[in-house]
Amino acid sequence: MKFDVPTVVMGKLFENGYEDQIIDIVMAFETDPSKEVSDIPLSPISIRNSEQHIVLSTDILEEYKKLVERIKNPETAEEIPFYLLGNNKIVNGEDVISIEKIIYSIDDNLDDLRVSLDEQKFKKLLMDSNYSIISIGHTHGNVSEEKKNNTLTELLPSDIREKYSIRDVGLNLSIADIWQHEAFKSIASQISNKKVLQTIIMYNGDFITIDDGSISKSNNVQAINQENEIGDDLGFWTTDMIYYYYIREVGGISSALLELNGNVIDIFGYPDCFKLQSSMTLFAVADPSTSVFQDVLEKFYEGKSDENTLKLLKKM
Repeated sequence: MKFDVPTVVMGKLFENGYEDQIIDIVMAFETDPSKEVSDIPLSPISIRNSEQHIVLSTDILEEYKKLVERIKNPETAEEIPFYLLGNNKIVNGEDVISIEKIIYSIDDNLDDLRVSLDEQKFKKLLMDSNYSIISIGHTHGNVSEEKKNNTLTELLPSDIREKYSIRDVGLNLSIADIWQHEAFKSIASQISNKKVLQTIIMYNGDFITIDDGSISKSNNVQAINQENEIGDDLGFWTTDMIYYYYIREVGGISSALLELNGNVIDIFGYPDCFKLQSSMTLFAVADPSTSVFQDVLEKFYEGKSDENTLKLLKKM
């Protein structure tokens, strides 16, 4: 594996608890020089939570919705670079980061899996804008299956994906994202005292904002409604991320089932033996990257999924 990341960035990642994950992935691809450390995925689930409360203006909320619609379609799922501008404000008696403007940094060379930001435009914003906070950002799109199959994320062993809660392609950050953030913070420190954040908008609607200090994210992202009050919660924390936490916990319980010996009816009794098959079928469909659910089906049900559960899922 090619080590293409500066030592200072690796040090920051190690300080924030990513040493084991990086070493595990490097060891898995140590003989493959085509893979790069910068492409190692970092699940949003594994990133610590900050206390930041971020509020989007109505205009930014509309732009966010348009971006999500665009990037969830594989035909238009480029990584789109942008800058978010805002200030610290008191809203409803609470200190928040208010994001009020978006400036796109798009050229003619948009890519599905790579992104670059205009450094000169960033410097101009640092010097000329009246905003105290700049968040460099880009999108992570739902790229085609063909392109997903060639990514490091897709090629990771299932046990590593499960251990570190790595999600599907387009739903993680990467070491390259952290590297980019550190580089732009370094540029800003020489010009201005503005706060530099990083925002990744993912095709499932996740709005991940990384703090300017430690590698931590804000889970509290809302929008201002027409009455100029904090209104809509973007909702990604209460849907997608909790789902993945739940999958991980159930995966741990399911792993323990593999240690049991005996007939499934003798172990669980009736009708729980059928409920287990249905549950494992559901979770195996919901998260095929977590192999333990299919392993339970193999152990107790000869690898057969519950047909009734599959029929219900097809109707949804």
